[in-house]
Amino acid sequence: MKGKNLMETQELVKKLIEYVKAGENVKAEQELYAPDVVSFEQNGYSATGLDAVIEKTKGAMNHFDAVHGGGVTEAYVGKDSFLLIFDMDVTPKGGARMQMREYGFYKVKDGKVIEEHFYADKLAL
Repeated sequence: MKGKNLMETQELVKKLIEYVKAGENVKAEQELYAPDVVSFEQNGYSATGLDAVIEKTKGAMNHFDAVHGGGVTEAYVGKDSFLLIFDMDVTPKGGARMQMREYGFYKVKDGKVIEEHFYADKLAL
């Protein structure tokens, strides 16, 4: 039997994926993120608080001339965390069209995203 927190986290993930598919990432953050959310990028940049995270998202989207498609292609859900894999087809400003993959790891508290971590550069082993 699945625990209550796991089912709640699964519902949050489903809602988040719906928003991402619709291109409404900011709306997702407004509804599903905690006011004191913290966002971390693999390059060391971080944003603290919902307003700062929303501005970071808007800034990230401004780095593209076009988003041709893509979105969440895989989701893994735990009791109070989840992992999303994003596969995107984009044209960066001043660049050539490219395929990119990003991994997002999220922590959940009281039914809201409280922390997110993003990774895009693969380590050669």
